[in-house]
Amino acid sequence: MGNDSTFYEKSGLLSLQDRFRRIVRLFETFTKIKPNSPDLLERIEKALEMLPATETIGKTIDELRGETRAFLEQARQERVRAFRSIEADFIRNARSQGTPVRELDNAWRVGMLEVKVKRDQFKVAFFYNHEPVVSWFPVGSAGDFENLVEKARALLEKAAIPQEILVEVFWDAYNQARSYHLKTNVSIIDDVPILDFYREVRIALLRHELQGQKPDKKVRYADLPRWAFLYNLDRYRALAPSIPPEKKLGFQSGSQREVAQGKGLVINGLDAREDYKVVCYVVPARPQSLPDARVP
Repeated sequence: MGNDSTFYEKSGLLSLQDRFRRIVRLFETFTKIKPNSPDLLERIEKALEMLPATETIGKTIDELRGETRAFLEQARQERVRAFRSIEADFIRNARSQGTPVRELDNAWRVGMLEVKVKRDQFKVAFFYNHEPVVSWFPVGSAGDFENLVEKARALLEKAAIPQEILVEVFWDAYNQARSYHLKTNVSIIDDVPILDFYREVRIALLRHELQGQKPDKKVRYADLPRWAFLYNLDRYRALAPSIPPEKKLGFQSGSQREVAQGKGLVINGLDAREDYKVVCYVVPARPQSLPDARVP
């Protein structure tokens, strides 16, 4: 946190620790007695005489308990104040650099990231399309905040599938999902549920990496968290103008019931100026030619 809050916490803690050590020392005479000491009984008697009255010890402990609680409350307030200052500086710097910023409830959309804050706990987390990229973490300084921001951005950058692969993998995944629906006699031929498409994208990525390679080759895309899939989905949509019509995919919304049942995913995370949108289906930009008969 800021220098003031850090100094308050350190100095306050040192003072309290010194007070608690004084109480501990009241009992050290007794705890240091060795069982095989020749003057064991005399030492015990002396230790008892040195103990203050119960009322005195109890009063001292109660006072320290109250002071510790007061210190804790004040330290929390100082941390909240410092956290708000760090948060405000981050938003101000983003805006000064021309990064799109949008305020939400206890959160900000800053460029591609959704920055959620728990101000009363001085914690921050980073999301993409509502999916966690960096989970809740306490912030102790402006440096901590910036490090977490850079970590989230680096994870997104690392998860980016190269453009030339992305288009082919998405088209392959769509056709695999569509073929499965044909085999199972689904009435809607071209509309593929987005979650089925997500599953097939993971499979298509592995197939692409292993094609022509040794079967035990270490693969890069063994894991594809939901946020990473959605990030690449938005990147694919941004590439739409350059994708050949015969391989171009579209993404459609579903009914309120489908959304409520968790059958949709959130898109539009690349730019904070765009509203989030929920899509439930993947469709070809150019309608597919239907087979004469269903595959059994």
